[in-house]
Amino acid sequence: MTVESHPLIGTSIRLEPLERRHADGLLAAANIDPSLYRWSVVPRTSAEADRYIDTALSWHSAGTAEPRGRSRAISTPHGSRARP
Repeated sequence: MTVESHPLIGTSIRLEPLERRHADGLLAAANIDPSLYRWSVVPRTSAEADRYIDTALSWHSAGTAEPRGRSRAISTPHGSRARP
């Protein structure tokens, strides 16, 4: 199934279709304060970030999720949001 994704742009946050380029920002965001993610699975290493993104993209290909990378409206990518 092909699902077309478009960025969602607010005044300070931009949610865009998740891409591999979000890996470094995702990893950095996940490691800022690990207690924030006590009940969530988040990557702790580059390899885990790659697997996290691979999983989210496979969900997207299957049409079961709309994974998003988060960035400040005019800054570098960081974080992600993927829900099945």
